[in-house]
Amino acid sequence: MGDRRSFEQRQARLREIEAELAARKKQPKRHGLRNGILLTAVLLLIGGAVAAALYVQYLYQTPATVLAGDVVRREGEWQRVQRPSLTPLISVAEWVFPYQEGDRVTRSRRGDYGGIGPQAALADAALCYRADGQPVPTTRARRAPVGAGGCTVGRTATRTVGSAEGLRAAVREAQPGDIIQLLPGRYAIGGAPIDTRRGGTAAAPIILRAARPGTVTLETRTGEAMRITQPFWVIENLAFEADCGMWGCEHALHVSGAGRSVWIRNNSFRDYNAAIKANSVARVGAQPDRLTIEANRFWNRAVQPTAKPVTPIDVVAADDVVIRANRISDFGKGESDRISYGLFVKGGSKRPIIERNHVRCAENHGGVTRVGISLGGGGTAPRMCST
Repeated sequence: MGDRRSFEQRQARLREIEAELAARKKQPKRHGLRNGILLTAVLLLIGGAVAAALYVQYLYQTPATVLAGDVVRREGEWQRVQRPSLTPLISVAEWVFPYQEGDRVTRSRRGDYGGIGPQAALADAALCYRADGQPVPTTRARRAPVGAGGCTVGRTATRTVGSAEGLRAAVREAQPGDIIQLLPGRYAIGGAPIDTRRGGTAAAPIILRAARPGTVTLETRTGEAMRITQPFWVIENLAFEADCGMWGCEHALHVSGAGRSVWIRNNSFRDYNAAIKANSVARVGAQPDRLTIEANRFWNRAVQPTAKPVTPIDVVAADDVVIRANRISDFGKGESDRISYGLFVKGGSKRPIIERNHVRCAENHGGVTRVGISLGGGGTAPRMCST
């Protein structure tokens, strides 16, 4: 009886083995179908990634890997501070998408400037105001733009300056139509700011300039380099550099009160908390309306160690402001709320125009919160708002 049962058990086991073998013969077909679906999905994923990368490059005129490297670097700096436990993962991401030095973002279409920031193309461009005192956008052409009133073309210096003391005197004594031209070199601005005493007119503005961009540097060693409180001043072709030590320099140019129709173009500003500040004196005071900030370059070499506002272009309570074709990058506030802005217009300002600006919040350093362009996000005290 035992032998019979053992024989039946062996037969049953053989039938189980045969069934398993038969099942295995069918599996390759299912695996083949599954592998085909998986391969199709992988190909679609790769195709989608390639298409997305090509679209990103078309949209931003920059390879997707470069943009990814920029994002990983900036986000990595922030996350390392906020979540140190993610450091190994961030290091892997930085290895996969390495940061590539240099400004890789370019514009797909060039405007009148052929680029952004200080350049020789605007050094001798026509300088024109409309009859209402609004500056007319400049072009490469030396002829007066359509709709222009009084224009200055082919400007010749009426006063040449070669020292910081001479600059103070020239600004203090300036008359409508004067052209103050600085000789090439570096000028140290310390002590009290340089203050304007008189203004120009639409037909005869007062111009402070260098003959050629990149030849004149104004080193600021005080809180404000220059205060403009009179109308129709033009500042062009100059390089402003802050050198105030650990306390930081507040403003290169402070436009306030009756400083209407001021034109700031084709300059560079480095390491200021708020390179250009514009505001009314008080709620019932005069406003620096019709301010135009055009084709300038703003950047800081490091996060500013301050709790004060860090905003390269800081405009409060000024109407008909035009901020056009500037290049702004690497602004950051290291203390207090650690929030900074590339540019803002607020305080009840009316009819601002902000166009064709290139803002890169964290090109060479990151680690704090940065807002590129803002219209009132930071709020304004009622006493400083526009009337």
